Parts: sequence; C-alpha cells; structure tokens
Amino acid sequence: MTLPSTLSDFLRFEFDVFGEQYPVPAYDSFLIRYGEYNYVLDHLTPGAGQTIVDIGSDANLLLFYLTARGANVIGVDLNKQLEKKIRSRQQQVENIIKKNLALSFKVEDATKLASFANDSVDVVTAISAIEHMFSSEGRGDQMAIDAIARVLKPGGVTIVTLPTSNGGPFHESSTGDARYHLPYRLYTPQALEERILSNPNLEVVDWSYLAQTTPDVRFDNLHFFNFWMALKPEERWKWAWVQPHLAVLFNPRVSRTEGESRLHTVNTALICMRKRMTA
Repeated sequence: MTLPSTLSDFLRFEFDVFGEQYPVPAYDSFLIRYGEYNYVLDHLTPGAGQTIVDIGSDANLLLFYLTARGANVIGVDLNKQLEKKIRSRQQQVENIIKKNLALSFKVEDATKLASFANDSVDVVTAISAIEHMFSSEGRGDQMAIDAIARVLKPGGVTIVTLPTSNGGPFHESSTGDARYHLPYRLYTPQALEERILSNPNLEVVDWSYLAQTTPDVRFDNLHFFNFWMALKPEERWKWAWVQPHLAVLFNPRVSRTEGESRLHTVNTALICMRKRMTA
C-alpha cells in the first residue's frame, strides 16, 4: 500500500528527527492523528512568507514540520508550561535539520486571539483542539471559529478537526466526566453545522470524516478497531512503526456522504474552510 506523498514526507521528517521514539503513535492509540495531519497537508502547502497559527497547539509534531518546510508558525495554547517542551523539541529538530525554525509560541485564549490583528494570518489549524474550548462568555467552540474568521486574511484557509459522537447525540462537558477527564465535546453533523460552520465569512472547501473500517467483507467495520483497542498498550506499541499504514487502512478518510451513512463508525470530522474574499 502506497501512502500519500504528503504523508510520506511528514513521516520521513518524523523518523529523521525522532527515530524510533515515534512521537505520534506514542500518544495516539486510536489511529486518528496521522489521518488528521494528512488532511491538513492535503489542504495547504507550507512555504516561505506564509504565516500559520496552530491553536490548542500543545507541542505537536505538525508545528515543527510546517516550520521546517518554510512557514512562519505561531503556536497558541493556554498552557504556559508548554513553552519549555516546545523549545526542547525545537532544539532537537534544529540540530537535525541544521537550520533555525521560525517558530513562536503565545500563551493566549484561542476563543479570542486578542493579540492578532484582523486579516493578518494565512492559515489557522486546530487539530482536535476546539472541542476543549469553553468560555463563560458564550459557546467557546463557536467563539474560536469567529476569532479564526476575524484574523484570517481574505482567501485564507482554516483546517479544523473535531471528535464525533459515533452516531449518538451531541455531548459536552465543561469540566470533564467519566468518559474523558478534561472539558470536551462530541459532535453530530447538526452540531457541526450550528457551531462550527455558521460563520458567514467562512465558506466550506471540504467536509470529510475519518471512519473506522475493516476492509474485509467477512467482518463489520468496527471489527479491527475492537481488536486493536483490546490489545495491551505494550502490544500496540510493537506496531508503532507501521501505524501510519494501519491508520490509512483501518481509519481512512471518507466523504461526508459516506460518513453520514454510517455514523456509528465515524470518529473525527475533518473540515477545511476559506475566508470569503468579500468578508
């Protein structure tokens, strides 16, 4: 199975810098993150002079990859403790690729992006981040989308990924619950329309999903996922080196139409929007 060229380049970067540490598989046991990153890379081409803001950034590998490919990247997160981790990883990357990275970090509320001027940013990415954003001033997720729309240049692009409710109702918890210990939301298609796609200054470029799939007619679509999650973490780790292939095969990107025909298998919404030129 041949991987998409954009993902292959990302994987080469990951391995060149981190080797068998495999930082993505190390924290993603659900075979989701490679699909999210590949979706981002399919919808932007990082280059010199381009300003990319990644909100809810943590110290994710995408920050360093996009910067290494020439973009000016700004990570935004409320957790001020992250900067030390980001700078440590940045040093590790710079030592390998032999050049300085145009990477900065801001401790900031992504529901406002107050330090960013209107129409100042080429791209905003939010990878499994907006679902965690709550505010006493309103719907935190919708506020984040409105902030993104404000700071994007006309024609600028935002790429947002969000967890879905696997065919169940929309769910949110501002404090965390038995299912997940931090504030979070799980989205239905209707909730995505209402809360993520409602800003009039943004037009949808693409709306897809990641969906658990078992490409064998003898088994239902959840067969592999159930098998995979039943493994002990140390057993899954033995497959870290091939996890990108597992993700493409067993949690592939599907169209909105296909995903919504089998919502019980869908785990992640993938949405790309562009700021209208007349905004």
